[in-house]
Amino acid sequence: MGWEAKTAFSSVRVGARLCIFESPQNPRNPPPQLLGDHPIIIEIFDRDFLQAHIEKATKQSAILVLPDGQRFQISPLKPGEFDSSITLPTMHYEDWVVRAEL
Repeated sequence: MGWEAKTAFSSVRVGARLCIFESPQNPRNPPPQLLGDHPIIIEIFDRDFLQAHIEKATKQSAILVLPDGQRFQISPLKPGEFDSSITLPTMHYEDWVVRAEL
């Protein structure tokens, strides 16, 4: 099992939305939780891929580290915020927002 993300943004930056999901997954199982430290593959705007890393993930926030060393604080989408505009039928996924560069 591994973690992946998709974004409709042209880059990972403050304000970007990430649709994060575990892959592969069985949709009949409970939704997985992004906890701890994990590698994550990010698909950017259907054309580029980044091999990044999630650090110190909790249910409320995580640190996203890009290959060039940039670090961002991310957290799940809050009520009233725009979502990622990405849907993955039959899969469990959660939208996260890039909140700040560290």
